[in-house]
Amino acid sequence: MGLSHYLVSLAGAALSAVACGAPVAVTIHSTADSQLSENSPDQNLGSENIMRITSHNSSWFYGNDGRNRVIVGFNLLPHPVGQTLQTATLEIYQTDDPYIYPGVFSVYGVTASWDESTITWNNQPLPYALVGSMPNDTDAYLVASSTQLAEYIEYEYANAASSCSFLLTFSDEYYDGNPNGTRGDTLVSREGLSNWPRLTLIWDGCPVDLTTQGAGPSDPLFGIPDGAITAADLNYYVNNWVAGSPAADLTTQNAPVGDPNYGIPDGLVSAVDIQFYVNLWLDGCP
Repeated sequence: MGLSHYLVSLAGAALSAVACGAPVAVTIHSTADSQLSENSPDQNLGSENIMRITSHNSSWFYGNDGRNRVIVGFNLLPHPVGQTLQTATLEIYQTDDPYIYPGVFSVYGVTASWDESTITWNNQPLPYALVGSMPNDTDAYLVASSTQLAEYIEYEYANAASSCSFLLTFSDEYYDGNPNGTRGDTLVSREGLSNWPRLTLIWDGCPVDLTTQGAGPSDPLFGIPDGAITAADLNYYVNNWVAGSPAADLTTQNAPVGDPNYGIPDGLVSAVDIQFYVNLWLDGCP
């Protein structure tokens, strides 16, 4: 049963087109955050609506001489099947005038678990890796975006993590150069009234091929990716659809582009799936 036979039947199914290759952006807000105070190392500050971040001699700014850090966590949406994370951007809102003693925050990825209601300076998780920097150069959203930040999030996905976290410190926590001997800023937490920490992920929008061309059903390579979508792939999906096999399903039915469920399996192969792959094939999407 060839491809052309079933495409005739599909023509009357009133299927909507699926755009391939257009990046899909998803923005999520923090689900946990807290200030960490070296001067009060066992105090939990997770319920505060602001978070202070300082270098070591912060008495003029915060009334103590210890460092202050910020940790922020996000729940991750399911990874779109076959898509690659192009960019990741972390934004945290600053409420101070940053031009008094401007500096740069170091942004570290964190892989260990922590709890907003119990985290303190003394039990803060160790950083996994430095994933970016965030200049405090505006009294609005401060921005960190880097290849390393996106790679860290993909690392979390690869390890089946359901969340990701970032630890922020001043890059020079022992700075002693201005008349007051410190740097200090105030950031808005998720408990604030607005301007919560946010993370924007941009996916490439082009699911990858799952089948090998020229491999018949009895071939061990049948159904293994080769990096191109061709008529042979469409035959693969059409035949699975006709057979009622869920093995080849890659898409959620009725989920439009931009929906978090777009491109995620639901265990069914239907006409919607077939149209999904037909459009990828026509668009030359690998």
